[in-house]
Amino acid sequence: MINKLILFIINIIKTIYGTIIFFTFLILQKFNLIEKFLNNFNIYGNIEDLHKYYDFKKNTNQGLAVFNHVSILDGLLLLNNFKESLSFLVSENLLVSLCRNFIKSSNGIIINKNENTTQKITETISNRKKNDPILFIAPSGTIGMDQKEEYKLSEFRTGAFVSLKPILPVIIKYAPYYKDLNERNDTMIHIITNINNLNYKIKVLDPIYPEKHDTIESFRDKVYETMNKEKNKLKVDNI
Repeated sequence: MINKLILFIINIIKTIYGTIIFFTFLILQKFNLIEKFLNNFNIYGNIEDLHKYYDFKKNTNQGLAVFNHVSILDGLLLLNNFKESLSFLVSENLLVSLCRNFIKSSNGIIINKNENTTQKITETISNRKKNDPILFIAPSGTIGMDQKEEYKLSEFRTGAFVSLKPILPVIIKYAPYYKDLNERNDTMIHIITNINNLNYKIKVLDPIYPEKHDTIESFRDKVYETMNKEKNKLKVDNI
């Protein structure tokens, strides 16, 4: 009984501390605060081949990055490891509303119902100037957070590939294997109350360029197969 009470108090303190850090980050946009937020909830990790991101950003005007969406944590992990503003494609919800100013400041796209997502993606890619934030898209959408099989990514939609522009694949992998629960509230409670370390690894792959014979679907499938193969090979460090 006493142990449960102590854990309850600790979780309350963690939640208050994490909330303060999160909103301070949104105001000040100091990326070292994200690491403090993650460590507060026993989440640790690192990134491989970060230089490929900077090379792509510098040398490719109209490309975009795609990542496998596993958890509501993914955006924070990416921001923590890239240490700069990233442009995300996100769907409107309460959390996104709280982060609206931050998302807009980095040319992010907030999608509402009945909007033409493909057109917005194409316009953002076409209007990107050198060294502007790269647009990050999760081709599986929120469905990726309900990945049915540990060794097989959720299916990719075509939206990120319609423009047939260069793609920078970015992989996120957790250890132990992790995916969000069915309900967002349940997921948040699990993250807050978890007492074990959750480790992750992010890896930036080589850019993938469309070939002349590629269709939207074949280009999507090529990126999917590459990411799925590399994710299964990736080893997560125990930090």
